[in-house]
Amino acid sequence: MKYKSSVISTAIIVFISCLSMNVFGANHGGSPETVHFKQHTHQAVAMAGEVDLMHVNSSFNPILLSTEPDQRSDYRSSHIPMQTSQPSPYFHEDKPAGQSENKTASENMPSVINQFDGSNGYPDHPPDNFLAISKSGYIISVMNSNYRIFQPNNSGTSSNVSFYDALKTTFPNFKEVYFDPRVEYDAVNDRFIMTMLSGTNTPASEIVIMFSKSGNPADGWYVYSIPSDLYNQQQFGDYPTIGISKSDLFISLHLIHVYPITGAYSSTPAIVQINLANGYKGDSLNYVSYAPDGTNFYVTDTWVPVPHGIQGNYGDSMYFVSNHDTIGSEVDLLEITGNENSGKAKINIDTTYMYPSLYYSAPHLVGEKQDTTTFKLNPDQNWITQAFYGGHTIHFVFSTKDQHSGFTDIIYARIDAQKKKLNYVEFGLNKMDYVYSSIAPIGISDTDKSVLISYCKSDSVIYPEVDVVECDNNFNFSPSVVIKAGSSPIVSYGQKSGTVRWGDYTGLVRQVGTNYCYFSGSYGSSNTYETTVAKIGLVKNSGINESQVKTNNNSSVFPNPVTDIFTIDFDLKQRSDISIAVYDMSGRMIEMLYKGLTEAGDQRFSFNKAALKPGVYSLSIQRDGDETISKKIVVE
Repeated sequence: MKYKSSVISTAIIVFISCLSMNVFGANHGGSPETVHFKQHTHQAVAMAGEVDLMHVNSSFNPILLSTEPDQRSDYRSSHIPMQTSQPSPYFHEDKPAGQSENKTASENMPSVINQFDGSNGYPDHPPDNFLAISKSGYIISVMNSNYRIFQPNNSGTSSNVSFYDALKTTFPNFKEVYFDPRVEYDAVNDRFIMTMLSGTNTPASEIVIMFSKSGNPADGWYVYSIPSDLYNQQQFGDYPTIGISKSDLFISLHLIHVYPITGAYSSTPAIVQINLANGYKGDSLNYVSYAPDGTNFYVTDTWVPVPHGIQGNYGDSMYFVSNHDTIGSEVDLLEITGNENSGKAKINIDTTYMYPSLYYSAPHLVGEKQDTTTFKLNPDQNWITQAFYGGHTIHFVFSTKDQHSGFTDIIYARIDAQKKKLNYVEFGLNKMDYVYSSIAPIGISDTDKSVLISYCKSDSVIYPEVDVVECDNNFNFSPSVVIKAGSSPIVSYGQKSGTVRWGDYTGLVRQVGTNYCYFSGSYGSSNTYETTVAKIGLVKNSGINESQVKTNNNSSVFPNPVTDIFTIDFDLKQRSDISIAVYDMSGRMIEMLYKGLTEAGDQRFSFNKAALKPGVYSLSIQRDGDETISKKIVVE
């Protein structure tokens, strides 16, 4: 893959002043519209019980395929015109050399240090992955209705456990499958918090919240539930995100209403603000909730909390970023100030950013082909998927339809919370779909804006995989690195044909006190989804040079000797099945690095040396089963 330099745009900013403490104005057309918020204060629920998540007898295997509606069937989407002009500024990995004005590359690139199987949810779908890691190294991986807990350095055995099994004694009346799990680590208090939803039948729809008693998940958890029909309007909860401030836990979610006659869906964003101290002590849980008041709300489909990226906090406030469902050209910045216990908590709209150049839209609905199958993957919504705060800067990511190619790209944006300015870049790979992005800080300090961005990637020439890329202070990108390549297409359990839900989100978090991030996401394996958890750091970019001269068989490996990352360049005359493998000098295969159908043209693959011990190896590249390139490499 060829490096493409980014074109950065600082868009025109329009400031929208608040009309009162709890209102703001904006709609898809950019004209003012007053929206009031309703707020239920000082609600309380008693603790439902205490659970041990480490010693659970499994007796239930959910077979429900999906508990989530496709919200794009909402009647609102059909009224929005499609714009094809004014494409966003973009960065593409495969842009030919010499066709970019600002040809720069990050000095660093990601390196996958180790990885292992995370929580799997088969046969549930779509694969909604997230994770958290404590400063002492405990990892909690969650996916759909299941979780998995790992001890530091993966020193202890771990099994895949369903939330149903863990909670069936505490909530015997919860008969529906748990879904949309989230987990967060509170580094200040050394505690884990897990949330999930249960039920899409309104009277039985609940938000389940769990607080660990200590930084060790084996010490037990306090468990609570809050009805997700917060305002008694026949709504159930969907797509939660969470964030932690100094004193409170924030849960943002969609409240879904199903119209009984037409079967259409409508959604309203809502936020629940919960006192942390109550949950950490097992006392009654006090909370405040916020939602737009009235049926004219037509602004956003996501309010994503912006927690501190290095897992501290920035006081008794929480920013939220939001964008429009399906299509738009603006981003809203909200803020809740004041903790729940003070009785003075309130929601304010900080500002609305509107600009023609930040044009985004939901990916195409028809889905993308997968190699060797008729099943297509649904690229899904353009909701903001993850955000974090650091050094007065808000970072966030979401998917969009590439206005050049029609494929799915990722928008990465930064908001200066003090100057109220937004910079962004759109990036992707030609003829590929980049979806379900996640983001975490990787800089050496809170003011270093360097980030890792991880995502799922697929199209008709490769199986679904997960990748990661680094973006530095100046929006310079590294080459992308494959975290886990897919080995099969993804098909849906019990489904015969059509489009498969690909997921809602992946997870990427920084481990406090280290320079490493941990990722959780799904790839194609055994004709379904499998989850990988990967530890990712940075290494120096090996000095990739687009004009590097290749050897007489039109290939090169550099640097050689290999210290961390090595890159393979070669030409492929026609579309072929290729494999790249490493052999020892006796001819025994040590590692299969890549295997898949690859388009013709110049090729570039980058790998870390992984578990290769120092020594001399043979690198073999085969095309359609025949060896075409053989290289000797030295690993230091």
